[in-house]
Amino acid sequence: MGISAQLLIFLLVGKGDTDRHLLLVGMAATAFGASGFLPPSMQAEVIDYDELHTGRRREAQYAGFWGILPKLAAIPGAVLPIALLPIALLASLGYVPNAPQRPEVSHAIRILYGLGPAIAAVASLAIVSRYPINAKNHAANSQGHRTPQVW
Repeated sequence: MGISAQLLIFLLVGKGDTDRHLLLVGMAATAFGASGFLPPSMQAEVIDYDELHTGRRREAQYAGFWGILPKLAAIPGAVLPIALLPIALLASLGYVPNAPQRPEVSHAIRILYGLGPAIAAVASLAIVSRYPINAKNHAANSQGHRTPQVW
């Protein structure tokens, strides 16, 4: 849903398309709902899977890693001026705040705002599609049966 909405924003939203833009942003926002419940659910599956294969419960290790991982991931964002790259790109194209923009600048904004997030979402989807716990081995894990180790 989010990828489709971002692509439609890139393709269909232009100057004055406020209602269409709001509708598509609302569609894109529905994709963020899963981020509240899917990661903890996946963590629980991984802990159960790990216990089945190792015989040890290691919730504390997983919780500790889960707690520190966002902080470790934030370090490059704080150190590297990634947020400045789009600003530098727009400035090099002649962006002027609060003024009508040249076509090159408008096109760059559409790419950064619509196509960029869609590409990032496709990359995320490719990573998540390799998640090794599927319905079959999840059911086996729930019943306490060992499945072949998938990682």
